[in-house]
Formats: sequence, C-alpha cells, structure tokens
Amino acid sequence: MGGVKDGTFELVGVAAGYDGALVLRGFSLRISPGEVVVVAGGDGGGKTTLARVAAGFMRPSGGRVVFGRRDLTGRPTHRFTRSGIVLGSPELINGRLTVLDNLLLAARYGAGVSGSAAARLVASALERFPALAPRTRQMAASLSSGQKVMLGIARALCAAPRLLILDEPAIGLAPDTLARVAEVLKDTAAAGRAALITDTDAGRWGYPAVRLEGRG
Repeated sequence: MGGVKDGTFELVGVAAGYDGALVLRGFSLRISPGEVVVVAGGDGGGKTTLARVAAGFMRPSGGRVVFGRRDLTGRPTHRFTRSGIVLGSPELINGRLTVLDNLLLAARYGAGVSGSAAARLVASALERFPALAPRTRQMAASLSSGQKVMLGIARALCAAPRLLILDEPAIGLAPDTLARVAEVLKDTAAAGRAALITDTDAGRWGYPAVRLEGRG
C-alpha cells in the first residue's frame, strides 16, 4: 500500500453476494480525503451490497477493503466504525430508544466520547436536521420514514466519521431536507473527510459517479 495516503478508502477487486449468487464481481473504488463519490445503479444492481461491504456489515467473498494502510477485510463492524467508516442508515436506528439516546450512543461508541464532547456532536447533528430537535425525547420507532432517514444520518455524524457512507439517502426525503444532506456532504469534503453515496440517479448530487450496471 505504499504511496496511499492515510484516510484513503479502497475497495480492491471486491466480490460479494447472497446465497452463492454474486452481486458484485471484481469491483474496485478509491476515495481520497476531501472527495465525495456517488455509486449509481438500478434497483438490484448491488448498491446496498456495496454500502454494506464498505461499512463492514457484510464480508466480501473476494477482494479487500482498505482504509489508509489498514486492511479491514473480514474485521468486525465495530473495527470499521472505530476506524472512522460510518454508515448512515435508518436500519441502524434502535427503535426502542429515544432520538437523543440514539445520537448519544453513536457519539460514545463511534467517536469514543461522552459528556460535553458528545453533547457538542449531538447539538451539531441536530443543527443539521432541525426537524429532529423537538423530537429528542420521542421514541425512534415512532418517527416517520423521512425522519428516520434524517436520524440515521444524524446518528452517523455523531460518530465523527472520516468516511461517511449513505445508502440511497434521497429515498423518502423532502427537497428541503435533501438540500440539508447536500450541505452535509459539502462540509464533509471541505473538512478533509470523505463520503460515499449510493443512488439510482448519478447526477442528483453533482459529484463524480461510478456506475454499477454491467458489473453484476
């Protein structure tokens, strides 16, 4: 891995699938700090599989997942998170907890902070998505689908990601909230961090795109 600067994320010849059927075959991707990359494709084209492999929720059947000079292939999900690779997804919300507790847990176990440092991360995330602010004491399971998408992203931000991964974040969001997500991506890149987005629309976000069609 000589020459690859710290913080560069790589998928190297990744293969992955379900029940013996490959969805990804030999897929490679590199994202450097300060970059936002969109992986686009149709339904069933492997976008969610890619996001899950990149975030450590799914072990590839072939290839490598590398962050900086560290090979994370096959490592537990918490090792990805502690390395700074964080998936923002409503599927990761704990519905039995309040909105606030979801955010505080992300700060503790993702960013490794508590107390005032965690409170600052939570305040910053709620500033990004003010619709969640009056709902901090509400149980996460009772949120609307769009609010759960917002909470999934806010939760990821509280983990202080070095690589933020969003799997089809446009689904269920109103245009004004989409604009807030776009602002998060812009600021992520400006801060020297990276982001990986999956979407059916390659041009929605205005960043370089890689298409999955034809890759299996």
